[in-house]
Amino acid sequence: MRRTLILLIAATLVLTACGSSTTTISKAEFEAAGKDWPFTADEAELACDPADGITATIDGVVYAVNGTAKATKKYKDALDVWVRTPSGGRVDFRDIINEGLALCQ
Repeated sequence: MRRTLILLIAATLVLTACGSSTTTISKAEFEAAGKDWPFTADEAELACDPADGITATIDGVVYAVNGTAKATKKYKDALDVWVRTPSGGRVDFRDIINEGLALCQ
């Protein structure tokens, strides 16, 4: 039991020490790679923080991209900048989430 607790504390410290990673992504680059661009803006700063999840900053506003970020209630809902498909649905966020997760690795 004590060993498990020590391992959990160590893992938490490692994740906390990692901090967040960011990258600027553009619609043109994303679509050139055959991925679905889900935002109404042409560019976003994507960030991954192990504690806060994946976010996208667009025009100075930080939006929650995944459930972890949304659950923190620190960020705006991405519905405000989420592209609608011609059928009225929403563009899948899977590609953008995968890009964000890659930042945390």
